[in-house]
Amino acid sequence: MPNAYLRIFILLYITRCGQFDATQAQCDNDQCNLGRDDQLNIHFIAHTHDDVGWTQTVQEYYDSSVRSILDTSISTLLENETYRFTYVEMAFFHKWFAQQSTFLQSKVRELIRTGRPEFALGGWVSSDEAVVFYGDEVDQLTIGRDFIRRNFGSCSLPRVAWQVDAFGHARERAQVFLEAGFDSLYFQRMDYVEKDARKNNGELEFLWDSSPKEKGVNENYSGLFSKLFTHVFYDTYCFTEGGCMDEGCGYEDQFDRVPTWKVNLYVQTLELWHKAYQTNHIMVPMGCDFTYTNAKTNFRLMDILTEKLSKLRVGNLSLNVFYSTPACYTKAVNREFFKMNNNLPQRTGDFFPYASSLHTYWTGFYTSRPAFKYFVRLHSLLLTIAEQLNVIVPRNAFGERIEQLRQQVAIVQHHDAVSGTEQQHVTDDYVWRLNNAALPCKEFIGQAIGLLQVNEITTSSPWNAPTFCNQRNISLCSVTDRKELDNPSSFRITLYNPLGWEIPDIWLRVPIHFGSYSTQVRVTDLSNPDSCKIIHQLVEVTDRTRSIPERQIARSSTDMDLVFRSVPECAVPALGFRTYQVDVAPNIGSKFNDLELESGINSNARMLFKLSAIKTGVQIKATHSGSGKEFAVNVEMMYYKGSTSSSPSGAYIFHPEKEAIGWTDAETEIEDGPCVQELQVTYYEWATMVVRHYNDERLEIEWTVGPIPDNYGTESREVIIRYSVVGDTPELRPATKGEFFTDSSGRRLIRRLRTSNLQDPIASNYYPVINRILIKGAGETSPGNFESKSPPLALAVYTDRPQGGSSLEEGQLELMLHRRLIRDDRLGVNEALMEQGVDNRGSVVRGVHWLVLDETAEVEQADRYRAMLVTKPPIPLFDEVTTSSSGDSISRTQWTALKKPLPKNIHLLSLIRWPLTQNNSSSLKKILLRLENLESAEGREQQVTELDIGQMFHGIVILDATEMTLTADQSKTMSDKGRLVWRQGEKRSSGRQCVDERQNRPTLIRLYPDTICTLVCNVELSVSPAF
Repeated sequence: MPNAYLRIFILLYITRCGQFDATQAQCDNDQCNLGRDDQLNIHFIAHTHDDVGWTQTVQEYYDSSVRSILDTSISTLLENETYRFTYVEMAFFHKWFAQQSTFLQSKVRELIRTGRPEFALGGWVSSDEAVVFYGDEVDQLTIGRDFIRRNFGSCSLPRVAWQVDAFGHARERAQVFLEAGFDSLYFQRMDYVEKDARKNNGELEFLWDSSPKEKGVNENYSGLFSKLFTHVFYDTYCFTEGGCMDEGCGYEDQFDRVPTWKVNLYVQTLELWHKAYQTNHIMVPMGCDFTYTNAKTNFRLMDILTEKLSKLRVGNLSLNVFYSTPACYTKAVNREFFKMNNNLPQRTGDFFPYASSLHTYWTGFYTSRPAFKYFVRLHSLLLTIAEQLNVIVPRNAFGERIEQLRQQVAIVQHHDAVSGTEQQHVTDDYVWRLNNAALPCKEFIGQAIGLLQVNEITTSSPWNAPTFCNQRNISLCSVTDRKELDNPSSFRITLYNPLGWEIPDIWLRVPIHFGSYSTQVRVTDLSNPDSCKIIHQLVEVTDRTRSIPERQIARSSTDMDLVFRSVPECAVPALGFRTYQVDVAPNIGSKFNDLELESGINSNARMLFKLSAIKTGVQIKATHSGSGKEFAVNVEMMYYKGSTSSSPSGAYIFHPEKEAIGWTDAETEIEDGPCVQELQVTYYEWATMVVRHYNDERLEIEWTVGPIPDNYGTESREVIIRYSVVGDTPELRPATKGEFFTDSSGRRLIRRLRTSNLQDPIASNYYPVINRILIKGAGETSPGNFESKSPPLALAVYTDRPQGGSSLEEGQLELMLHRRLIRDDRLGVNEALMEQGVDNRGSVVRGVHWLVLDETAEVEQADRYRAMLVTKPPIPLFDEVTTSSSGDSISRTQWTALKKPLPKNIHLLSLIRWPLTQNNSSSLKKILLRLENLESAEGREQQVTELDIGQMFHGIVILDATEMTLTADQSKTMSDKGRLVWRQGEKRSSGRQCVDERQNRPTLIRLYPDTICTLVCNVELSVSPAF
């Protein structure tokens, strides 16, 4: 008894101190019932799946269901120590826990210590896997698991990934789980054909190999732990059909009994399931969406079922039925497989596309709500920059504001958020939440960059802190929209680069009010105006842009887009900024000055391009400078008619009625100048695109779609852009017919192979594209070996948001841009995907593709860099130059936080003030640093990159570094010690540490190809890093 009192006292003391000390906790490793060898062990998994938004908003779900679920579940667990309960969504649990009394919080901590409520996954949400960028997944897992570690100790950190409701599963997500220290993964959805085969073959449990297998991976680099134990539910993550044990099931609660027919149903189900799994353990999910609002009823009914089943047999085995958790089930089957020394089946690749039945391919959500998908990407970028500046400018910390943005960006990674599969009012709520969280962070970013520019620590209100122009893509910016046409005006553009590499050149488009052709515009690089001469061009704002409803509401007077490129010799610094000034003077010149007229084509390019209009769009003619051989690519906007029949296209499903429909009467206008040639293509007033050829041979396609007509509520349309190589081009012939590539979670490429599905030939070949899709010529290894003076080529398209894409024919790529669908696909959202827009006529969406046609070797070499550049691009901030804010007040017009740029193969994935909950402190003691080696682990010639990070930053000295799991909640050494192994003779550690603790150089790290090194670093300031 005294020990019990002492334990309660310690828990109360910990709670009052506001944070759990994980180092004081002792892990109890004997909490699991691992079953009996001579029985069929039935693991009842009591759980709830609580969507963080779907048909109700986040707050609505919490008020209507989640609060009751957690209230009654915790109270029921306190009453009976045999019960177990699994919870996943930390966004909800965090909110609920904060509202409880100190006494109840201590009780919850004790329950969690004994593993009775158990966390699975531990992320802020259960995220989507098709359209979520891997860096965003790492971030949302980090804040959720950090909440668990701080409040309940490291022993409570889940090692089970619970992705039960995602609509397909990404290879790179499995890799993230492995690097975060997970032992197993549980999910429901895989293609119905494969799932049926696995049921019949007893292969619903397997090891998922997340390493790329295209060319044979070097095991020394991919590691021994590239395989994740994976369990696929026989049916769904819910109660078996007819076997509901919830208050909403009907009469069972009223009579407090479980009828015989339901007991028999469970026995029949167990007989069926036993054949599909290899051990004498069966996991039975006992829960579903928002179940356990009255948990006492659930457990009472399960108690009755448990008692009745325990008297029965399946085959020659008696049933051993008990409450369990996913972690305990994992340990039990691990013990069995290890004893059997059974080589589990293995699976490579990913689980896309997912089809639940014929004509039901869940490939439409790859594109659904494209404007919201772009909005999410922008706010992810904003969070990245705010986190960086919160380290760089520590005396101006905005920790609480950044934490709010952290949480909201994490929430929208939910599998019914960024996926676009929620109801419209829920999307509106997500947007409202993101916007509110972003506003103070934008203010912080502007102030931080302003302080860096004026180089004054004590400046409380920096000179005209630069601000964001959020609608530049529709030629809107209040700072650059001058009203007084008769007076000269000036503004500055500060281009902040969040990447760890210098960006030698980048094109910018800035809306301005030009007024008349007698106005002169000058662009100056303030860092070196004499050497860094900038050419520019003015492009008139198109009628299409002027007609966009959001622009009409703003009543802007901007009439020109100012186009210019940073000079390659005057690069935008790595993890830093460069500042430009634009001067507009009326009535003193011509549209282009002499400097502009001298600009010309990039003579060093391997491929030279020329645009021409065709009836269906634009043809890009390319000449290989080395061989002189010519190629051509057609760019065409088209649309599919979505099915409105019994299997309709909807928010989730893409089911086209037939082949894509094109136009043959496109109207084209040409805008030409020293920087860029534009072909502005109009198909209809709602379908337009602009193909741009810049003078450095870059190609850009801007598409604008909407409002998509629905023919008075009778027609669904799904709009695409198709890129088609003209004629037979051996240089683009792949190694295998039908081969193309997409990214996996925005990280590494994954090989796709076109299938010949006769029932669903289009939807079955659609894949998620987060930032790129490409076809590659294999040269001499391609079928039908050819002789050519030019090397093999690759055609790649990089995107500004997630989209669905495919290669339906050889030499062809297509990406879906926007969808408007009159039917709901009857998968739960209960609302047609109509997106009415601000004027209630249908949403208008604008986006950009970047097209690369070059030698295969060059495309492969630059691929990861380009992917990061489009996902985390430099962001411009603006401020007006007034009499009181002259250029003399800026002492820094360029700046970098790094003493030297990172090597080209090393990507700065994260730079975060650590720990997360101490962001308001002005004293910087620790940072979280993630560095990723982008080099491929394919082949054996790759080398480990060594990097001394001690003097990596200006003003920050890294004293030492501890290697952590990817989610930074445990040291990698401790995590590896607890890792489960699935075969006899297998080691627990790969031996590939970033930090070699045996060396007397605590800041020397080793970065292996295709891996992310996560470090918590002790730091001190030599001076303020900002100054």
